[in-house]
Amino acid sequence: MGVNLIGGFEKEIIIVNDYSTDDGGCVVIGQTNSYGNGNYDFLVKKVDKNGMIDYILNGRDVISDGVPMIFPNPLRGNGKIKMKPGIPLMNYRLNLISIYGSTVHSMIIYPPAYNFNTGNLSPGIYFYQIRSETNPAIKYKGKLIIY
Repeated sequence: MGVNLIGGFEKEIIIVNDYSTDDGGCVVIGQTNSYGNGNYDFLVKKVDKNGMIDYILNGRDVISDGVPMIFPNPLRGNGKIKMKPGIPLMNYRLNLISIYGSTVHSMIIYPPAYNFNTGNLSPGIYFYQIRSETNPAIKYKGKLIIY
């Protein structure tokens, strides 16, 4: 795709790449310096087949409102999920989804450490979904970079 500039003053968002997804939409990857303290942050935007934004992810992962934090992020090999204090200890299913929309890895993670390994995955940007082992509804979702 090359580099395109969208929105705002000067370098609001620079689009670095885009990828078609299996559901007819696309994922757009870019960078911006309008977040944070002036340094560049990355931005991942999922757009559905009708051009509507499904979700936007930026370079910040925080534990808030019970949302877990995956660290390190980016990671290579082993990672951990840190749950907010007070979240019940139970087994969860962690699904990793490629930027093309396909589930590429699924695993059960166990308390209290919630360790996992990504050693068999190629470097890239993935989306994660965390579900309780007993309920198929998505409890948490976000992005994960593997290098």
